[in-house]
Amino acid sequence: MKTDKLLFLRKQKGLKQKDLAELLNVTRQQYQRCESGLNELDYSGLIKVAKFYDVSIDYLLGYSSSKLDVDFLKARIKELDIEQKEELLIKILEAIIEECK
Repeated sequence: MKTDKLLFLRKQKGLKQKDLAELLNVTRQQYQRCESGLNELDYSGLIKVAKFYDVSIDYLLGYSSSKLDVDFLKARIKELDIEQKEELLIKILEAIIEECK
């Protein structure tokens, strides 16, 4: 499971881990372990989370992309300082130039 997506979706909605734990009928610590990648959600948990966030299970597992991927990238880029952003931009441009050769 893409645990970074669980964190991103939860923060995007302004929720706390305990909110998702209640939805899944688990303790906050159990949910925290899922979000950190130590445990995985079971099938019924995946269904509940997918319905709650209105995303596919494939999206949660990292097998498909959606508009949320763009939002996720934008949010991650905002976390970078200016030097990290410049470094990322250079790497992206280098990759594009290499693909065009």
